Amino acid sequence: MKSGEQTLDREVRHLMRSLNDAAALRSNRLARALARADDDRRFVEAVQRFVRGALPEGSRMLTIFELCDVKRRLHKIAADELGLSMRQLYRERSEAQRRVRDAIEAHLQAGVHYDRADLLTDELELLYEAVQCGRVDAALRRADELLGYGFSPDGVHALRVLKSCAFAVSGRAEQAAAELENVRRMGPAHEDLAAEDEFAHAYALAALGQHAEAIPHAERAVRLEDGRAELSERRRRAHARHLALLGNLHQEDHDPHKALGALETAGRILQSCRIAPQSQLVRVSTDIAACCLAIADMVDTATARAIEAYRSATWHGLDAERVRAEIVLGFAALAVGSTGTVLDGLPQSSYSTFAGAEGHWLARMHLLVSRLQTAHGRAAEALASVRAARATIPNDHCLRALADLRAAEALNAAKAPCAALPLALDAIPRMALGGGSHLAGAAHVAAAQALHQLGDAPRAREHCEAGLERLRRGGMVMDLSRALRLAARLTGDARYVEEQRTLIAG
Repeated sequence: MKSGEQTLDREVRHLMRSLNDAAALRSNRLARALARADDDRRFVEAVQRFVRGALPEGSRMLTIFELCDVKRRLHKIAADELGLSMRQLYRERSEAQRRVRDAIEAHLQAGVHYDRADLLTDELELLYEAVQCGRVDAALRRADELLGYGFSPDGVHALRVLKSCAFAVSGRAEQAAAELENVRRMGPAHEDLAAEDEFAHAYALAALGQHAEAIPHAERAVRLEDGRAELSERRRRAHARHLALLGNLHQEDHDPHKALGALETAGRILQSCRIAPQSQLVRVSTDIAACCLAIADMVDTATARAIEAYRSATWHGLDAERVRAEIVLGFAALAVGSTGTVLDGLPQSSYSTFAGAEGHWLARMHLLVSRLQTAHGRAAEALASVRAARATIPNDHCLRALADLRAAEALNAAKAPCAALPLALDAIPRMALGGGSHLAGAAHVAAAQALHQLGDAPRAREHCEAGLERLRRGGMVMDLSRALRLAARLTGDARYVEEQRTLIAG
């Protein structure tokens, strides 16, 4: 922990011990910054009111604060009164102190002197958001501009890691690797930077479709900050970003339960921040909804989380995130065999534009839309969405293989199996993502559909069985349901019908 953070923690502890002592509070610079010290009673009440506002209303933390810090009950008596062990009470008090510290830090930010490291960290958060949304060129320009400002070695290290992520996701793998090599030559990094290094390695491998290799790096990025006491808000937001990547890697690979665990943790961390980027929160909530769609008994949960994301995106004017939530609601309807969504009857966003999205992120949105269009039998529109996606997918990005898979599915819907089959067959190894991804299962099913239309029943059954085996390990309920219906048609075996009925029933 930096000396400045240790000093802040010490001053917060002193403030909490002094909440009934006006003289002691006057000697505390934090208390003086929170309230005017002209009248003892009003001064003490104002500081206490600020602390109450930093703790969740109705929470056990707030009750412990009132008993121990305001009423000055002995800790043992307060613990007995609340039915808690001393360990539980101290854990709650520690979390309360952290929240109060964060609230004070946020309150002071507008009026205190920022050092260069603080300013750079703020810039990096914005740049990572830009990279996430595909605005890579603008992020790279700003990073190069900042590198010319003469930051410390740690600052240069952090900027080069950011540039590596930007190069990787824009299909420039060699430049991404070169930036990471530059970072390696700078020598060992402290924990914060080491976590970002691992994140960048995972990010680069994910862009290449090497998820099985990326996951260990993402897990190390998360472990480097798991369990660390008193992470600052900035580091908590970065930790949530690392967890979100890990969750999406698990989901695209074949483990929705692990994905859900990582994403739920990311959401809780973001919600613990007084300053939480709403776009990041909405994306995590939508990712959780999509993840739940791969777990048969969680489709209702998926719908609820997608509605939550839709509302939040609407309230905060996040157009692209709102459209993505709408798309997930469409998938949720398909999972239970419906052709509509919970938004039927409301004016919905246009799927032709996604405000603020570029590059890889815009491509992902178009490919999601193509899936909905194919499922609703609008093959021509689905193929147009795939073309729009291909126009924005960077070279050497794994989304190119996904675009081939979505095109094959749309071509099958358009009764063009001769065109669909080679795309589906070529996508199978590329969509394995270095392991056993359910996306390769979807490619097998697309091949089976094309072969079925072409009258090659033996090969169609072979690919359908291979697809089912992978989809059962992590595919969306709607994809597995569709594959089971195909298997029933291809084999006449009633067990597939029963499995599909059980799946839909949850």
